[in-house]
Amino acid sequence: MVKRICKKSIIAVLCLMGGLCLLGTSRAEEPITGILGLTPSMEHTCLAAYVPLPEGRALAGVVWYNNDGALAFPRVLVASGNEAGPGLLTEAALGAASVIGASSGLSELAFAEPVTSTTGGVYVIFEFPANHEQVGLGEGGGPGIGYRSGTTGSTAWLSADGVTWARLHPSFRLAVTPTLVDAQAGMKTMRTAKSPVAVPVELQTMLHPAYPNPCNPKTRIEFTLGKAGPVSLAIYNLRGELVARLAEETFAVGSHAVEWRGLDSRGQASPSGIYFAQMKADGVVMTQRLALLR
Repeated sequence: MVKRICKKSIIAVLCLMGGLCLLGTSRAEEPITGILGLTPSMEHTCLAAYVPLPEGRALAGVVWYNNDGALAFPRVLVASGNEAGPGLLTEAALGAASVIGASSGLSELAFAEPVTSTTGGVYVIFEFPANHEQVGLGEGGGPGIGYRSGTTGSTAWLSADGVTWARLHPSFRLAVTPTLVDAQAGMKTMRTAKSPVAVPVELQTMLHPAYPNPCNPKTRIEFTLGKAGPVSLAIYNLRGELVARLAEETFAVGSHAVEWRGLDSRGQASPSGIYFAQMKADGVVMTQRLALLR
């Protein structure tokens, strides 16, 4: 069962130093840095969040920041896994099917039954709808989960096929918060799984928060790449229309930066308002919100 905690249009979400300020049921949450999606999205393309389970506690569901409320995650699974990441999807337990959350907001998912673990933690796996790419923010923007930069949130893993897993850089945390209850006899218990196929090097590809943000009119957009390859970096308006393409080329491994001067593709000044920067690289789509003030 999914409970929509905060259903707001992208225009109504407050912008605070480049983050999306979220309100939970009782307290302010840490700001969202941006939205994380995957491309291409195929069958069994997944994002997973690691959830530690204290002794005597069980996982009854999660609260997560969802991007597009018009699309459903086919399955949300729970797996034991190990230090190499989540186990095989065939060994995971079904938490819920056809999961739909809010657009640009927090949603609460209650599992059909709570789950315990013998390994001290579990992985909550969001299976993405096939052939739906994350292209923007909010409803119609495609599947994606909010992320934070820092230490608040869940460590994240991604997989294109549900077999080979790669961990996101530790400074990126999925906006996935567990709902815990007391463990009871007879609850579903996840046990040590077979070792998954893990990528030996942590995924370093990431889009860093733009600075300054809000900008007037210039802002610096930094990103890092874990491996050399093509990078697409562009600015869009709230209607999803392309405003300016900042990069469409191959970059080397390491840190890079580009500058947006608040101009459109014709070199004309863009009006004050909300925009978003989107980077596609190394199979990852990362989108963050920008505020242009003149």
